[in-house]
Amino acid sequence: MSENMNGLNTIRIKLDSLPNKIDLGCGKTPKEGCAGMDVQDFGQEIVWNIDNGIPLPDNSVEYIYSSHFVEHMTEKQIEFLFLEMVRILKNEGIIEVRCPHDKTIIRYYTSHFSNWNEERVRGIVQGWNYRNGTFTIEEMHEDSIELFFTLRLHK
Repeated sequence: MSENMNGLNTIRIKLDSLPNKIDLGCGKTPKEGCAGMDVQDFGQEIVWNIDNGIPLPDNSVEYIYSSHFVEHMTEKQIEFLFLEMVRILKNEGIIEVRCPHDKTIIRYYTSHFSNWNEERVRGIVQGWNYRNGTFTIEEMHEDSIELFFTLRLHK
């Protein structure tokens, strides 16, 4: 295990076997049934900086969950994140995301670098479909604060 200048653990992977489900940016409480991954060490399975990719093999995961993580990413990081999610997802794999909706004041938090709404998700899906594989939107809705969306990958 190594530490960066801020004292954050930068690398640790403790997996007995490859996970079928992963929670990216899990924080202190990974989703039940998912291997957790976060840049800070909260005791989850993977302590890793997403800027270095996702430390799992190609086509190895069926489900990716992320709650209140993507809004902390820049546009460049979002592109790389989707490339990595597609790389590790199996055909017909699911991505489920919860994030602040851009119509709420939460979008202006200083740690939020990207805004999310239904049009952004549709744009990602439409833009991605020009590459190898396509996404379909399985579900998308909002409440007073959050945007929820589920994408299915077709390789």
